Amino acid sequence: MQLNKIAIIGYGNMGNLLLNNFLNLNLFKEENIIISTRNPKKSKKIDDLIKIYPKITLSSSNEFVAKLSEKIFICVETFQLKTILEEIKPFINKNTHIIHCCAGISFKMISKVIDAKVSQIIPTTVSQVDNNLKSFKDNKNGITLISHNDNVLDVDKKFLENLFENFTYINVFDNQKLDDERNLEIATILSSCGPALIAMMINQIINISIENSSLNHNELEYILIKTIKSTAIKLDTDNNMSITDMINKTATKGGITQIGIDYIEENNQIINDFLNILLNKYDIVKKELNNQYDLDSK
Repeated sequence: MQLNKIAIIGYGNMGNLLLNNFLNLNLFKEENIIISTRNPKKSKKIDDLIKIYPKITLSSSNEFVAKLSEKIFICVETFQLKTILEEIKPFINKNTHIIHCCAGISFKMISKVIDAKVSQIIPTTVSQVDNNLKSFKDNKNGITLISHNDNVLDVDKKFLENLFENFTYINVFDNQKLDDERNLEIATILSSCGPALIAMMINQIINISIENSSLNHNELEYILIKTIKSTAIKLDTDNNMSITDMINKTATKGGITQIGIDYIEENNQIINDFLNILLNKYDIVKKELNNQYDLDSK
């Protein structure tokens, strides 16, 4: 069997997203992809995958995958990562580049298990490539946070960053940014958690609007989503339009918009409380992970 395959360990939402993007954009040939997943013969998702890409190699053995691959994407739950690293450790070499998408994991934790080239990616579900598209070109979706440990060579960094720039924007975190763990945690909340949080807020606004009008859900959803989309595009593409400019150009003194802005500013403690709840959850998970990796909790 051919060596140097592109491996994906774990075929949940993130594993599916990466495979879908890699193959729909022709970034890799399907015969060069190997997937490790539990019970590959008993999953409808896998059955559907093989019907579309019959040349993909499937395995239930992480060790087998590690032997054949120099680029290994690990897409599992955060608390499963340590076990996966321990399983593949005897089968990797100096050329192996491990790329995981487990939030909350530091390179210090990983160094307790394995000495290798390791990168972390934090993708977002909105970066999924439409099956009918063959290239995003300038129409990238979402943003992926990327960081590398000190073992990763420049050529490996370039490979990974260029790969993801085919379908998403990227933000690379260097060691200086990573020194403050809150930096990556905040960025993850905004980017990876963001789509679900924004969608929930949209739904809440729509439900409240329904209670105060005779407009239906679909109509309100159309109005709100198109407004949010147009606002985001304007802020993203117009170098002369800042967030403050957008507020000032929309609101007039004493008008309805200004009253709403004033209320939000006066009650921003709600947003602060909301963010603190999420960061507190990070702290709880971090303590559990430190114990798992035999690190002293701060």
